[in-house]
Amino acid sequence: MKTLLLAAIGIATLNLPASGFDTEKASTERFKVAYVEPKVTPPITDLPLYYRERDAAIRDEQAQTKAGGDPKDILKMRQLHFRQAVYPIQVTDKETGIVYKVQSDRRTITATRADGTIVWKINPYEDAKLKPYRSDHPFIVEIYSPKTNVSNRKAPYLSIVFTGGQFGDFDLASGRYTYTGQD
Repeated sequence: MKTLLLAAIGIATLNLPASGFDTEKASTERFKVAYVEPKVTPPITDLPLYYRERDAAIRDEQAQTKAGGDPKDILKMRQLHFRQAVYPIQVTDKETGIVYKVQSDRRTITATRADGTIVWKINPYEDAKLKPYRSDHPFIVEIYSPKTNVSNRKAPYLSIVFTGGQFGDFDLASGRYTYTGQD
């Protein structure tokens, strides 16, 4: 119970949603969204320096470990941080078989056919010449198929959100990214 309370406090202080990016809610009938996770979760100190919550995550894990926290709860929090900052996110298009993957740098997206052929590769942050907004190193934290077509696009597309709140979408066929705003 104490560990869960510490975890809840850790989430609240980091402004992280309790479940991270919810891949199940982001999945649709056509698109399956999932993290690409390793079999073994790396040590918390392997979080990238650009991850704003890195120092707090390390301190929290050390405190929980020292206090005798449940190792399973500690691991769940560590996995949450790695999902938020590092693990690639992939979206599988069930109609075409193409996999759209946000790479581990969390800025590059590739579209790959089932036979391994790369259809296109983009870096939406650089392509749109975005500047840091609310984060020194914005990176993609969400990729999903929107329920409403706010961009009035005719071709199929997926939307992405960066850590600072910048967002946009990209055309599935060409990879062309369109910046649509920031909150």
